[in-house]
Amino acid sequence: MDTSNHDTPLHICELEVTFPTNIQAEQALQVLQVDKEPSNRVSKSFQLIAKQEENVAEDNGNITTTTTNNGFRDDTTITCLKVRLESKELKMLRVAVSSFYDYLAVILKTFQEFDASDTTS
Repeated sequence: MDTSNHDTPLHICELEVTFPTNIQAEQALQVLQVDKEPSNRVSKSFQLIAKQEENVAEDNGNITTTTTNNGFRDDTTITCLKVRLESKELKMLRVAVSSFYDYLAVILKTFQEFDASDTTS
């Protein structure tokens, strides 16, 4: 009996995480890329995305949107980390997403701890 999953659809989860600074986004990427998935049943990829900040002004009921585009490392550019997880098994995808959020929580707490210590010095 052939139990191969040739016709099994690929389940995909894409997440975008916005960071306060470009440096934090790059640091998070470096930390997350180190750990490979323990099995080959899940694949993950990471990408930094520079999004333009939009300034919205309201004048007598009229909304004006101004988009700035001053380069990747400009303070007006918001950096997002895009994560793509893929698996043929939905259960494995759920485990991988849950694990990613656990790692992300540790990274964000670390950023918060170091930011707090910088302001009290």
